[in-house]
Amino acid sequence: MRSLLLAGIAFALAYTQSPVGFSNQNQYLLHGFAQSGYGQLDGDWLTNTRDPTPLFSGWIALTRSAIPAIPIYASYGAILILYVVSLASLIGKTVGLPATWPGRWLIFSLLLLSHAAVWRWLSVLATGVDYPWYFQCGVAGQYILGAGFQPSVFGVLLVASLAAFANERPILAAACAVGACAVHFTYLVPASLMGLGYLASTKIRLGWKPTLRLALAFSIGLAPVAVYNAVQFLPADATTFAEAQRLLVEVRIPHHAVVQKWLDPIAGIQITWVGLSIWFVRRSPLAAALLVALAFAAILTAVAALANIHLLALLFPWRVSAVLVPVATAIIAGKLALALERQSKRATVPFAGLVIVASVAFAIVQLLHPVGYNMNDTSERGLLEFVGRNSKRGDVYLIPTRIPNLAGGRRGNISTTFTPPPRPASGNLIAVDLQRFRLATGAPIFIDFKSIPYADVELIEWHRRVGLTMRWYREANWGRILEELRREGITHVVVGSDSPIVDPHYSIQFEDTSFRVYRLQFDSHPR
Repeated sequence: MRSLLLAGIAFALAYTQSPVGFSNQNQYLLHGFAQSGYGQLDGDWLTNTRDPTPLFSGWIALTRSAIPAIPIYASYGAILILYVVSLASLIGKTVGLPATWPGRWLIFSLLLLSHAAVWRWLSVLATGVDYPWYFQCGVAGQYILGAGFQPSVFGVLLVASLAAFANERPILAAACAVGACAVHFTYLVPASLMGLGYLASTKIRLGWKPTLRLALAFSIGLAPVAVYNAVQFLPADATTFAEAQRLLVEVRIPHHAVVQKWLDPIAGIQITWVGLSIWFVRRSPLAAALLVALAFAAILTAVAALANIHLLALLFPWRVSAVLVPVATAIIAGKLALALERQSKRATVPFAGLVIVASVAFAIVQLLHPVGYNMNDTSERGLLEFVGRNSKRGDVYLIPTRIPNLAGGRRGNISTTFTPPPRPASGNLIAVDLQRFRLATGAPIFIDFKSIPYADVELIEWHRRVGLTMRWYREANWGRILEELRREGITHVVVGSDSPIVDPHYSIQFEDTSFRVYRLQFDSHPR
């Protein structure tokens, strides 16, 4: 057990973590930061919308109020250790662990090749593509382990669930699956599909009585989670609900929700990879569970694609692949390690040692000289530091935003974790990483594209605000829209450095080579 814990710690180091405020964290940390009293975020419009992940936000608020960032890194580190422990348990019970320590370290080295930062970074340097990513993520750009601590990482509990079921502990398997859904409700369908697989496997092996007992455990656990979310996000009316679903599927997340957008040859290879792993564990109780989950996911995906049902698309039946793909990688790594151990014992030790040492050494160096997780620090730093120092209660900043052409471009799933940063701000367009404006400054903003609410009425309001912002920056007639800005509660406007506002009602507060900040001038502000 001590060796397994050391392996988990080494894995957590080698995987690395993004700085706080990278990518999706800008949405999922926001409610917790506001609850902890950070800056003036309790006055931000988005922090006053309904929270889709209240347990996660509560944990962020509780831990951040004590020590701001360390608990976030420590929490993700613990999740990464659980991931390794769960995969080791699953491998041991399905394909079997090698008898020797060199063989076991070979399995660990193979897992590092598909997860550790150094190999992903080298892949991007050599090819421009993060190929190892495809061995740990699911289709449609969905994954369990991401760049940093966010609700999706609790999908590791689904991996733990599979490990528990493989070890013939079905009630623990159900409890782990329920835990994942309680933190992140989008795991409801993947957990349910896995539950169906557990029931099918249990019925085949043990009959009806234990099957019904397991079904009852799942029902008792999932019912409160489902009821809470149904009540919390109850539709305002049929028309509003339908429009909100359309906005999510077609405007905000088509890369996650539109099958035709993400289904490509790599997705086909990932599905085949899962099928191969099921064949390798065909004599295990886990095989039927994995096969049923995969089959039902495929059927529901086909229905969502052919019938164009937005609600089904937003339930993400294909999200179970985010669990099945890394589990498949672990199973195949275990099978490969067993074969290599028998055929070439002498070669396994130096190979595994090189991979492990390089993975951990790179992570340690990365702490001092960060690689990846690019956020345009050079162009944004001055703006964010100024706003962080000078924002006051009642301030609301307008930042440029636009709806990107997510429906266009290439199909498939890509990782940008270790790719170069997006281009710097130019004119009325803005680098995507200014999405971290709230978390970096503690200042409320009017709206951005990245962070969204999920209640239907609030999502439509989000879209209205994005539309207004796009029009204002496109027209750039700041004198004419002054009263509109005041009515919306906006006090400051951020523009690119090459797009100055020439109007006496706006006073410049900050300027550098990338951005300018203007304050609206008026005697009293309607609140």
